[in-house]
Amino acid sequence: MDANGYDKLQFGEGITKEDVSLYQDKLHIYLEVLKTGDR
Repeated sequence: MDANGYDKLQFGEGITKEDVSLYQDKLHIYLEVLKTGDR
């Protein structure tokens, strides 16, 4: 693990469907916050 807490993996290695869906949920929430924050 590096200083940011990320394992140095190539993209796609060790990533599960759960990880991807969790990331997408966070991204969706982040984008919703950005949209509402711009108004």
